[in-house]
Amino acid sequence: MKYQRNRNQSLTVRLTEQEKNLIQSKAQRKYMSVTNFIVLSVTEQNNAAVLKPLLAMLAFLNNKTEHLKEKFDTAELREIIDRQNDIISEVKRLINRG
Repeated sequence: MKYQRNRNQSLTVRLTEQEKNLIQSKAQRKYMSVTNFIVLSVTEQNNAAVLKPLLAMLAFLNNKTEHLKEKFDTAELREIIDRQNDIISEVKRLINRG
């Protein structure tokens, strides 16, 4: 079951153009929205108890896509696998960071 938050509040902040670009760039590199990037950066929800089940699901998906690659080796599928591996690496890093 997917966890849904009722995001009905907003927060306005003032940033320099450079700060805004940095936040957007970092969020994009992690394939996240700016909101999710900021919330994850400042909350304790990035602990191992939350991330380990996510890592297991990602590993399962990665295994399935690797098997698909053996049958249907396309650039798009390789890109999906590369992005999955990036996400898995980031989740592992966050777990180790505690």
